Amino acid sequence: MPVTDKTNPEDIHPLTTVNVGLANQPKVETVIKSINDEFKNKIIVQEDVLYYYYTEKYGSEQEVKWCFEAGIPVWGYDDFDDYKDDINPASVTLGEYKESGEVFVCAPDLSGFSRKNTYYVTYKDKTKNEPTYTSIRKGIPENWYNYGKDHKEWANIVTIENENDFTGGAYFVWIPRYIYKLNTSTQDVDIRFVDSKNVYKYRDGDGQIKTIEYELANTQTGEMRVKGSTENSGYKLPEAFWWDNDENGQRATQEEISGFWVSKYEVSAYISAMFKINSTSVTITRVDSNAPAYDIYVNDNFYATVAKANIENYKIEGLNPYTEYKITINTNGESMVGKYEEKILTLKQDINTLAKPDLSGFDLNNTYYVMYDYNGNEVEITDANKSDYVIGDGNGNIRQAPNSSLETWYDYDNKHWANIVTISNGKKAYFTWIPRYEYKLKDKFQEVQIRLLAKDETSATNGYKIPEAFWWDNNENGRVDTENRNGNVDERLSGFWVSKYEVSQYPN
Repeated sequence: MPVTDKTNPEDIHPLTTVNVGLANQPKVETVIKSINDEFKNKIIVQEDVLYYYYTEKYGSEQEVKWCFEAGIPVWGYDDFDDYKDDINPASVTLGEYKESGEVFVCAPDLSGFSRKNTYYVTYKDKTKNEPTYTSIRKGIPENWYNYGKDHKEWANIVTIENENDFTGGAYFVWIPRYIYKLNTSTQDVDIRFVDSKNVYKYRDGDGQIKTIEYELANTQTGEMRVKGSTENSGYKLPEAFWWDNDENGQRATQEEISGFWVSKYEVSAYISAMFKINSTSVTITRVDSNAPAYDIYVNDNFYATVAKANIENYKIEGLNPYTEYKITINTNGESMVGKYEEKILTLKQDINTLAKPDLSGFDLNNTYYVMYDYNGNEVEITDANKSDYVIGDGNGNIRQAPNSSLETWYDYDNKHWANIVTISNGKKAYFTWIPRYEYKLKDKFQEVQIRLLAKDETSATNGYKIPEAFWWDNNENGRVDTENRNGNVDERLSGFWVSKYEVSQYPN
């Protein structure tokens, strides 16, 4: 097996009678034991192939040269010239968990990549317009990666076939092991990078290293809890960090991986995209690529060519409600060949109709619409104007929120969430309406993409998840009941209110 092939560290073994095909032969076992005693730090076996394993401590240049002359493969090198060019000896790394910037993260595992044809990819700035390529034989560049929250600079590499031909290279990005929790109020994602045993390290305000150990509370859903606790922590572990080596469906410690490489570019231009989904349109909210322009296709039919400067918030219109579309974004430009595809199901209704808040249960005389101007600034409620914003009409009915060209209650199409405030005895408490939705995590962006749902949509779209908070198990039978089933109360929620702020003093 050529050493340039990508391999899994779990496939690497010491020399035994089994992997040389001579099991149960005592004399051979004695010989193998002697070889291991003498050369235990110099030989490894992978898929029944014996490799000489060079390190500065235990190996020598003469031994490397002799192995190549004798036809014995040397781990990490294609030939003796490859070894001579290398100033950083080969090593089999398992994604060491170490500090990077302000976070601890499982370092990229480069074992199995050709040291002759693989390069670190770094960028001068976040525009990613000027990549620099450094052979992995050299020392790791200081700016190769930084997974800190304020940086989000993920480790990239490229493998090439022809010398200095990076245009046609295969690019990869390292996804380190992490757990995540979705904040339903803000739609933000809290990511914590952990090691292969789900240990999370961080520095406190005094700079001291603290540790939290997590464990799987549910192997099917990936839900995590703090080790020793019986309560769910709210964090989840993506299934991709479990490699079911023996395909028995049972997790084992040695099958938990510290991270993985994913193909980043089809050829050279990386594309990943975020979308805002409505009933008759899909808006491209974000594209991560260094291409100068993009060709957009809907169901394989050309839609438009859009310059990079105009791609953010570009709207694809004229779609039908509750219909699946394949959105394709191709790079457009010389030497740029990349492609991103995603199947998107449009909403059943317009986003603002679908997300209409439920005000039943609030005190009509002491609850007020929280309005925003079109710059996103909250309109202050005072004694002088609060009658304009109270939700009750004075006759026991809920009145419509004020609406004008100057202010609005909510506009989900522009990320303005519905808020109300209750005022009693000089104090006020704010609430935010969380409409029914499903979500999926976009690894590259460390963000979530959401689809708002109608109340009767109880099954998640492929790749999405519906938070359990939208099901109220009224009769505690573990089943989502509807009003049409045996007279049970409809347990599906169109949304729910969450407390936005702690109760505070209302200024008189």
